[in-house]
Amino acid sequence: MKDALFVIWSWEHHSWWAPNRQGYAEHLEQAGRYSFQEAADIVVGYIPAGEEVAVLEAEAIHRGQPKRFL
Repeated sequence: MKDALFVIWSWEHHSWWAPNRQGYAEHLEQAGRYSFQEAADIVVGYIPAGEEVAVLEAEAIHRGQPKRFL
């Protein structure tokens, strides 16, 4: 898990977080990849809670759009 990468889905923007926390990306291929710690900092620190969701990159690729895995 330490080396796993995560992508962040924003329910508020209906988009993935872009690389380096710089905006949003419509497609998973354009999404930023974040370490466990970075993803935790984003999700835990976001208000209101539950708007931002960290997903393992491999799981997001396997399952596709958020409505299918959340």
